[in-house]
Amino acid sequence: MFKLFKWMFWAFVIVTVLSVLIGGSVGGWLAHEVVDGTGHFGDWQVVINDEVIRTHLDPAETVMAVGVGGLVVGVVVAVLLCVVLPLVLLLGVGLPILATLFGLAVVGAALVGVSAVVFSPLLLPVLLVLLLVRRPTRPAQPSARPAASAPTVRA
Repeated sequence: MFKLFKWMFWAFVIVTVLSVLIGGSVGGWLAHEVVDGTGHFGDWQVVINDEVIRTHLDPAETVMAVGVGGLVVGVVVAVLLCVVLPLVLLLGVGLPILATLFGLAVVGAALVGVSAVVFSPLLLPVLLVLLLVRRPTRPAQPSARPAASAPTVRA
């Protein structure tokens, strides 16, 4: 059992680390693809009151975008694996099994009740005969008891 938990823990760690790495890579790719170094978002430029707004990212900002992307993906994966997945398994698998077992128990109780009502006229004489046959026989008790001696009083 301990091996199973150990395996599950390491699988969780590996999935989380890989997700963080993929999320960081996607965040960095988006930071470079969406914002190029010319101040343009692709084919358009942000201008407010005839002033071009700086839209390119510095290398430090790119690293921050990668880190934030990885952090967000890590949090999302942790919540999915620790909260959503157990709830889905519990409600999606466990609840139907529990409902099925409850339904079978109700059907079984109904069958036992109906059979008790139907077979009671047949079972009652059989049980009475068994009670009389299996009744232990008692040895005959002597009819006369020996007389008890009178108590003596010592002074």
